[in-house]
Amino acid sequence: MNRDLGAPDAQTQSEQRAIFRRFLFWLAVAIAATVPALALRYTGARPDPVIDAAIFGVAILAAGFMLSWGAESAEGQISSGLILAAVALITVLPEYAVDLYYAWRAGQDPGSNYVHYAAANMTGANRLLVGIGWPLLGRRLISGDP
Repeated sequence: MNRDLGAPDAQTQSEQRAIFRRFLFWLAVAIAATVPALALRYTGARPDPVIDAAIFGVAILAAGFMLSWGAESAEGQISSGLILAAVALITVLPEYAVDLYYAWRAGQDPGSNYVHYAAANMTGANRLLVGIGWPLLGRRLISGDP
């Protein structure tokens, strides 16, 4: 689209409405994908562990899509660096919440398995970051992708 002050938009009003309706459809699909996980969480029902994992996995994926859509829509008002920092913080906080829980429980009973869980959780997260995240970032920088 041409964003000059005097230039008319290339999209007509009906095209914009169609794009907005398509967005609302996919947003409704993403919200609907989270409903079964919320229902399981608040009712306490626990079906088969495989079904549990599938339902919560789909909900996490849908929440990720909604987070990325929100970040993209905020780029017009907020700097992209601040958005990237906020998204990174939101995606990392659950990992640290789990590690905080394990560390708290390990501190209450140092002889328990929670000591091992806390160490394994933190080293596993760092292995993912160092083993996958940094090489991907380096490859992107070397290739010259923005």
